Amino acid sequence: MSEQNDESTNFLRQRRDLFVISSVLLLIPIAGIEINNQISMQQFGISLKISRPEVIHYALWVLWGYWYIRYIQAYRALNQQFFNNKYYSEMSSCLYSTYYKLATKEHDNLVNNDMLASGGGFTFKKQSYRFLKSEYICEFSAYDPEYGSTFPISKTLTYKGLGYLYCQIKVILKCVIANIEATEYLLPFIFGISPLVYFLLGFFKFI
Repeated sequence: MSEQNDESTNFLRQRRDLFVISSVLLLIPIAGIEINNQISMQQFGISLKISRPEVIHYALWVLWGYWYIRYIQAYRALNQQFFNNKYYSEMSSCLYSTYYKLATKEHDNLVNNDMLASGGGFTFKKQSYRFLKSEYICEFSAYDPEYGSTFPISKTLTYKGLGYLYCQIKVILKCVIANIEATEYLLPFIFGISPLVYFLLGFFKFI
């Protein structure tokens, strides 16, 4: 239990550090902060002159890379797929009625084609959700009176099109807005990479 608490504490610390360094790197170009060739500071009676202030900028990028990697490691150490699990759970709830109707229709087809000797039940064995379609492996149970036993018939049910796209959009919005998993675990990945994206966009625009 203490090990799990240590991993959670480490995750929170790495997430905080990543947000801080990413905010600094974003603020510098957005706010138009320029690093001059000469910087002098005087504190506590000590005069400090920095002749190569650009090194500070390079150091910030090194710290950013370090803390981004550390955040990934801390997230993996939790050994949880928080956002994925929430997304799959919400997709399953959203599509259950649709696949129940598809399974019922397939059951009736099997009965009409004499592939099911009697009206048995069915269970969903596997679910997969891709970008353009989803698939459920459905197993139908039939009773064989000759042998006095049941036997399974597996069918792959597919759902795609605008209805599936609408369900995806609704679930993603729900996961992002109504649940904590997105902002807690996914947002740091997106915000953390934003300084690099901003830099590359500016670089390619310049050339």
